[in-house]
Amino acid sequence: MAALFPGSVVLKQDAVGHGTMAATSECSTKYMTNFMETGKLPPLNTTCQVPENNPFLQSVPAGKRGLTLRRTMGMAV
Repeated sequence: MAALFPGSVVLKQDAVGHGTMAATSECSTKYMTNFMETGKLPPLNTTCQVPENNPFLQSVPAGKRGLTLRRTMGMAV
């Protein structure tokens, strides 16, 4: 994709999912903030890592997911 935009680079974030919001990375945030403030791009082939957490793994038993939120919204059954 970057080849279609001369002078651009791709910042790779090695994480699950398809965006930077679900798995945050200090490295990615640093490069994005720096770009927005200065216009400076990260070096070619930069890959940022994320902490060892997977937001898609279930940490709450299936019957309990979202129960507090549903109760708060008056939707609990």
